[in-house]
Amino acid sequence: MNLAIMNLLAFKTYLVGIFVAAGYDDLSYHKTATQSTTPPGSKTLYGAGNAVDRNTQTCMRTVDIGTRSLNTTVWWKVDFGGVYSIYSINILFKNYKGLENQQRGRFAGFSLHVSNTGDISGSTLCYKDGPHLPPLNFSTVCIEHGRYVIFYNERLDGVIYPDGYELQNVFTAFCEVIIQGCNKFGVYGFNCNMTCPTNCRDNTCHIQNGNCFTCKPGWTGISCETKCKEGWFGENCSQLCSGHCRDDAFCNHVTGLCDRGCDSGWTGYMCEMECVNGTYGYNCVNSCSGHCLNNSPCNKQTGHCDIGCTPGYANMDCSKICLSGYYGTNCSERCSGHCINNEPCDHVSGVCPHGCEDGYTGQLCNNSCVEGFYGTNCSLRCPPNCIVCRHTDGHCFSCKERYHGRNCSLVCFPNCKSDTCQQTDSLCMCDAGWNGDNCTKECEKTWYGVNCSHRCAGHCKDNDTCDHVTGQCAGGCDAGWTGSLCNRECIDGTYGFDCVNNCSGHCLNNSSCEKHNGQCKNGCNPGYTNLLCSGRSLFLVSIIHAGKGPNTTQTQSLKLMKINTIKNLVHQEKKFQ
Repeated sequence: MNLAIMNLLAFKTYLVGIFVAAGYDDLSYHKTATQSTTPPGSKTLYGAGNAVDRNTQTCMRTVDIGTRSLNTTVWWKVDFGGVYSIYSINILFKNYKGLENQQRGRFAGFSLHVSNTGDISGSTLCYKDGPHLPPLNFSTVCIEHGRYVIFYNERLDGVIYPDGYELQNVFTAFCEVIIQGCNKFGVYGFNCNMTCPTNCRDNTCHIQNGNCFTCKPGWTGISCETKCKEGWFGENCSQLCSGHCRDDAFCNHVTGLCDRGCDSGWTGYMCEMECVNGTYGYNCVNSCSGHCLNNSPCNKQTGHCDIGCTPGYANMDCSKICLSGYYGTNCSERCSGHCINNEPCDHVSGVCPHGCEDGYTGQLCNNSCVEGFYGTNCSLRCPPNCIVCRHTDGHCFSCKERYHGRNCSLVCFPNCKSDTCQQTDSLCMCDAGWNGDNCTKECEKTWYGVNCSHRCAGHCKDNDTCDHVTGQCAGGCDAGWTGSLCNRECIDGTYGFDCVNNCSGHCLNNSSCEKHNGQCKNGCNPGYTNLLCSGRSLFLVSIIHAGKGPNTTQTQSLKLMKINTIKNLVHQEKKFQ
């Protein structure tokens, strides 16, 4: 059996498992194919054209891609040599016995693109694989039109791919690519024998139903049989007519031209050009008045000054002087109202011809004096103790601290609290320690502070009176008291001036001593004496030292007395514990 017959049988076997629309033409057969890489020295063995030779025994192949490979992307494309309508794409991927899942994992994630330029950029995505693994005998319907079909895949570092995707040594190899469609322009249908609608752009339509992908200029609808809506023209009916056709007619839906001529004020091929400046009307034969603002042109249709008149004039034809009290462009500006002697301002510029009234300055007399000045031409300074004065006559609205009066020239009373002296009558809130209408009276004895509202603690040394401002005792606290205001009693266990002395600790029943003198008012614990209970009992001391001499009958009696006395003392102490 010769090689041609073997190839034919192999191709027929291939067609058994692949979707083939027999009525359509084979667009890719023996067309120019290219690929991103080819293994070195194997251009013939693995060249891109092997995928379009209809020999399933010859396959294309590229250099591997992967996250650790030199390349991370791969492409293969076929050039039909012209723009054709496409129906389907069939790919027979290379398979190895026992390695089907590996091969599927290598091709997984691929995409197919249709392009008129050969670049993926700007192309139409026809198919995107994933997340499941593709079959090795792959078919998809791709109803597009274009010159190139591009196969693309990638394995990028840092991307998480679905399970089953091969990430290393990803070789791309397929043995046949059959792209079916119509190899004639302007036809569609299963046998490519029906003509596309007349107004389809580039005579290209949907290969199955004949619907136009896009229309020729001026037409719309699925079969491009409907004219553009009135007022629109051109490609996809997306261009708006100029709107300047005569008598409000609509422009031509294909060209955009005004078939009956241009409206007033317009000229040009598509009536898109206004009359030149200074002219207006049909055919632009009329001249403007010449009184429009800034010598601007008048309205090209009516001759009116649409943006207004030169300053000082009004009306549509700009022939009337502004009314009194108004000036400027279109007479829309009001005079400041601050011209001297209530004179009107100039109707053109707004300037006060004889100057400004007091408190204002500037050519238009519309600027108040800057802060700190008042009067004619703002030439006078406000009084020195005035925070803000009225710009017309210098009247002070508010004074600096410690001053009052119309011009802030009067000094507030010395014991007034800051910021409380009233400008009109000098009444104020008093500083701490003072009261009275003028804050000239000290607080009465035993009182102090703001409004003299706090009573002294009453524990100053030698019955002295506390300070009328702070409430503190200038000579210190009385015995038994402490604190800045002498209002805290000594804590238990301390006494005396400033509570610096400690109680003896031997007051009866461990009670606290007196806070002012340290005395134990209820007596001492056994064994201690004097008012402070800080001395030891001499009787107890003599007993303790007794019996240290020779062992006589007398010393023996003293020892016995010592023991009994100590026991009694211990017994008494336990009773008091």
